[in-house]
Amino acid sequence: MKIDHAEIKKRISVFALSLIIIHRIILLAAKGTPIASRTCVETENNVYFCTDDLQEAREKSKKTHRYYLDNFGARQTIVGNSKDMEKMRIWESDMEVYLKKFIEERGDGEEWLKELCTNQHKNCIFWASKGECKSNPTYMDSGCALACQSCHKLNQQHEGSCSCAAEQEFCNSES
Repeated sequence: MKIDHAEIKKRISVFALSLIIIHRIILLAAKGTPIASRTCVETENNVYFCTDDLQEAREKSKKTHRYYLDNFGARQTIVGNSKDMEKMRIWESDMEVYLKKFIEERGDGEEWLKELCTNQHKNCIFWASKGECKSNPTYMDSGCALACQSCHKLNQQHEGSCSCAAEQEFCNSES
């Protein structure tokens, strides 16, 4: 029987996070009052850091695929009439699918680009659902890159142009 060490590490990580959740549930049941919202992040392989400060957690977090998939930037406001809200929820779902694909395509490289692939304003999904990505691309392509699904354009803006063969191929295929 062949032992896959990566799978064992993954299962240990899941087990450790499960213990943290169970601990929170026990504390809540014992006290009968809500527990402060704590965020636990992996800082090294199987080493975790827990804090109430979301920003501190993000700074100390090991930058894994999961980190980037959970980091959308500004918390989005989804309000309005039922038609608007439904449209924004669909937009949000499409945004998550786009981000997952964008992160997976980059593998372990281009961390700076993954960091920029966020929404910088709480109304990005609302604006995007109203057509602002096309009407106002100057702001929206960078300020709401995730909602507009324009993260691939951030590479071109950052570099000014594609500078190496791999980037050139990416730029040509996405333009």
